[in-house]
Amino acid sequence: MFIYSAGYCLIFVEARYFWFIDILLLLLGIFSIKVLSEEYSINKNISMILILVVCGSFIFYPVSNLYDVSGNGKDVYNMAENLKPYGAQGSNIAANSADWRDTLILSYYLDTKYYGLTKPESSGKEISEELHRNNISFYMLWRNESIDITGYEKLEDPGFSYPKVYQLSGI
Repeated sequence: MFIYSAGYCLIFVEARYFWFIDILLLLLGIFSIKVLSEEYSINKNISMILILVVCGSFIFYPVSNLYDVSGNGKDVYNMAENLKPYGAQGSNIAANSADWRDTLILSYYLDTKYYGLTKPESSGKEISEELHRNNISFYMLWRNESIDITGYEKLEDPGFSYPKVYQLSGI
């Protein structure tokens, strides 16, 4: 079994590579308990308890992972809920180069089209031209500083301070 997993350690250590080994270990543990109970005439209640202990030991890791990731992305969901009163649902959204994944998730929650990223280090005028050319209604600026984008107004109190959100004027 070590030889099987050692080859993966040389390439890349990823948990999914070891799932097959987990299944084999579970089956091996249950089989070992069966053999021991037949060989040494162990009581059925004791062998059932041993099987439950072996199976329970395999439940701990997935449950702890679920506990660790519970609540992830809640801030992006709250951000989407705060943007709904501004008419962001069904519109077009773009972002700057940082944290594009959060903008993609945000566009899912708002049922919008995500147009991707603007060119890095662009001026406010270049960003404005690019946004107007692609009919973008909302622009997410994932930087602490504000910029002046012609034809767009910064939302002053959307319920969060980061990222900065710019909305096309007149919507």
